Order: sequence, then structure tokens, then C-alpha cells
Amino acid sequence: MTEVVVLGNRNAGGGRANRALPSLLAALRDAGHGIRLIDEPDAPRAKRALLEVPDAQALIACGGDGTVHLGLQAALHHNLAFGIVPAGSGDDCARAIGLPHGRRHRDVRRAITHCVDNLGHERRVDVIWAEAADGNREAFLGVLGAGFDSIVNARANTLTFPPGTAKYVRAMLRELGRFTPIAYRLELEHQTVEISGMLIAVGNGSTYGGGMKVCPGADVRDGVAEILIVGELPKLAFLRLFPKVFSGAHVHHPVTRVLQSAAFTLHAPGQTAWADGEYIGPTPVRLQVEPLAVRIIGAP
Repeated sequence: MTEVVVLGNRNAGGGRANRALPSLLAALRDAGHGIRLIDEPDAPRAKRALLEVPDAQALIACGGDGTVHLGLQAALHHNLAFGIVPAGSGDDCARAIGLPHGRRHRDVRRAITHCVDNLGHERRVDVIWAEAADGNREAFLGVLGAGFDSIVNARANTLTFPPGTAKYVRAMLRELGRFTPIAYRLELEHQTVEISGMLIAVGNGSTYGGGMKVCPGADVRDGVAEILIVGELPKLAFLRLFPKVFSGAHVHHPVTRVLQSAAFTLHAPGQTAWADGEYIGPTPVRLQVEPLAVRIIGAP
């Protein structure tokens, strides 16, 4: 028997997590595992509850990428095996690792079965630690942005409709009219890059916004971050470039540049950093890859 902490978020995915959570708990009980449920109404209370997980061997996050991000911090802190039942609107963390995901009820059921059946069978993946200018330090599995994409992320978090990628596109159209290019500076180990641009995205995983392949070459086991730089573009040209993010073809545009690094600092004056869809803090932000830092249940 494994003692499992289950972190739930009943509000994720427009109620999808609320429907998934009882099924996950039933599957764990049927398999003979002990359960400690953390199902708090807000993230601060859930974070406090996660500080103590006595005698647990695994933690499973049932919800969207925000729930996964919160659970990841606890799994790293307590050195627990980490399971993901994606039931949010984007589910990019599960997508990055190659875990079952999808918006249909049967997709969630498949994710639950996969997670419960693979308890005790784990494979490690990288995380990236991000330390913001205010001292907040958090790990992430997916993508960090500090620019137009983070502005859009913040706007999308205020929208309740439509779900998934469509919400991100709606937020982008709202914010593009007022956006002005950002004076970025990247301090890498052997070079400094200064550029006026639209966005810089840092990928441990390859996607954000519900499947947009912003960092298509990112790999959660290669020990480096993929850094996508999109230089300055007229707004209409940026709108023409944007659809290519769904295939990853945007990286071939003349104003884009892709770098790799295991440790670097990102300066973006006046901007805030967001990772896995969650607020990290003000820039500059220091980023450091920790290779194979977390054990993921059922990872391929």
C-alpha cells in the first residue's frame, strides 16, 4: 500500500477537475492505497496544507497546470513521486511529459487509470528553477514567459470563457493594441543578448496556452532550457506570425532566434514572469535547470 497525497482543485477546467476528483479517489481506494486529500478553496491554504505530508510516498495533482505547479513545489520539497491527472483548460505540463491528456471524459478516465496503475513506476524529468527579483523562487515543468505572452497570460486568467487555447487567443487580441516592444537583456554564461522584442519564452516543456508549440525543440530530459526570442514586429506582422505557433513553424521566421542554456538571467524592465500559467514575480528573473529533479509517475 502506498500513502498518497491528492491535491485537488474543483474549479479547474470549468468543473472538469470537480468531476475527476471522486473518480481518482475511488480508483486509489479500490487499489488499496491510503489517501490524504487536500482540497482547499484557494492556493494559499492548499500551499500551507502541503507543508506537512507525514508518511506519504506520492503526491497526485488533479486539476489544471496551476494545480500541477503547486503540487510540483511540494513534491520537490518532500521528495515525493509526483503524479498528474490533467483536468484543466490547458494541461501543458502533462503534454510536455507525454502523459495522457485530453478534454473528453474518457481522456480523464484514461489519465486516472494510467496514474493509479503506475504508482511505484516513475521516471525522472528536469525542472527549471525561477528566482524573481522579489526573492520568490519556484520550479516549473512547462514554459516561462516575461513579455507579451506573460501579459496575455495575466489577462487570460481573468477570463472564464472560452476554454483552453481560445481563451489565450482572445486575451492576445485584447492586449496587442496597447503593447509596445520590450528592451530585453539575456545574460548567458558566455554571451549577453540585448534586443527589443515582442516576447522571450523559456521552455522546459514545449507548449503553453493549451498546446501552442512556443518552444518546439524543448525536451524535459536534456538538461537545458530552450529560449525563444521573438524580435520587434509590426502588430499586423505579429498577427500573421502567431498562427504558426500551433505547428512550431514560427521559429523559422527571420525575427525569431532560439538559444539553449542551463543557467541565465532574463531582464525585461517593467515586466513580470509567469510559468506554467502561474505568477512568479517581477523581473529580472534568474533561471537554472535542475536535471532529472522530479520523479513522475507513469512518465514514458
